[in-house]
Amino acid sequence: MNGTQRPRRTSNADVQTLTDEEILAPVWVGKKTGNLFKALKIELEDNVKQITYRKASGAVYKIPYTSFMSRFRPANEDDLWQSLCNVAANMEQDAENVSDLVTVIDPDHRHDLKRMILYPDCRDEINIGINRITRASEMETIWLLSQIEPKANRCILNFYGPPGTGKTLAAVAVAKILEKKLMKVDYAEIISKYTGDTAKHIKQVFKIAREAGAALMFDEADALLSKRLSFNEASDGSGITSINQNRNVLLNQVDEFNGVVVMCTNFFSNYDEAFLRRIARHVEFKLPNVEMRKALFKLHLPKLDKVVISETEWDEVANKSKDFSGGDICNTVINAITRASMPEKTKDWELNADDLLAEINSIKNAKEMHTGDSKPA
Repeated sequence: MNGTQRPRRTSNADVQTLTDEEILAPVWVGKKTGNLFKALKIELEDNVKQITYRKASGAVYKIPYTSFMSRFRPANEDDLWQSLCNVAANMEQDAENVSDLVTVIDPDHRHDLKRMILYPDCRDEINIGINRITRASEMETIWLLSQIEPKANRCILNFYGPPGTGKTLAAVAVAKILEKKLMKVDYAEIISKYTGDTAKHIKQVFKIAREAGAALMFDEADALLSKRLSFNEASDGSGITSINQNRNVLLNQVDEFNGVVVMCTNFFSNYDEAFLRRIARHVEFKLPNVEMRKALFKLHLPKLDKVVISETEWDEVANKSKDFSGGDICNTVINAITRASMPEKTKDWELNADDLLAEINSIKNAKEMHTGDSKPA
């Protein structure tokens, strides 16, 4: 070949000659993909015209003019319409996917923190956490907090304690005070057996919460934020990388989120230490004491005129329900009301201590059966 190179074969598109203005003016479409692109800049490098272009995702590339013209053509109205349809379809699909991942709770009169029966220290911790958000501007003026904490509107609360102690209700009450909707994220919904999908779901829920200005609540948060695993600590290392990746994605999303996140867990000790420093406030929810149990029973009975129970009987009910959570008490009351509503005539419906005590025993027996503590007949 005497050191010479054979000229590269060109297509008709290669030999098109357009001015720089004509190249930069239109939106271009991929001849094979149908995706849209935008030419940003034209420059000469080693006497070869190079075109810098941007994809819809924002990624920027640079290729020679001839390659650009062979791969793309000016978009017409049909191309633009099809692209808009694809975007709308993807947005609808994302919305459907997110609706499967979260439960949106719009707080109402039932979600009032002042009505909740809580230990004083628990209530104080919640109120201090809320104060960080509601008085952020005043605190910035007085304390210049932005110099040490750039996320002035971010507040990460950790609610931990036994099941049924009011963690979820308190999270909704926090959202109510802040005049926000609450997006409740369940571990069972967000987790996926497909590699990468769980991380994608985590990003989705933060994105939709950010756009809606909603507060986020992660139920069973310890399952997503459990201590980091190594290959030496697990019998099967196949899923360890994915588990650790999901944790890292959640931590990064929490760092970038300028809003309210409530983590709820029954197993606080399972948290990874890397997450602890991100939490503004740890709030412990404990099982109610005898006086709190009595107050909870009465709180769950708004129609006290249909309740025939003396103060002495209330004491018995409170004592018999030892180790009951607020959730247990709610179930007891609902079951007792159902029991008291057995008479055919509604005028005969009234609730007495025997109804409550019968349902307390029923729940106790169920718990004993579950834990294996029941004695054989």
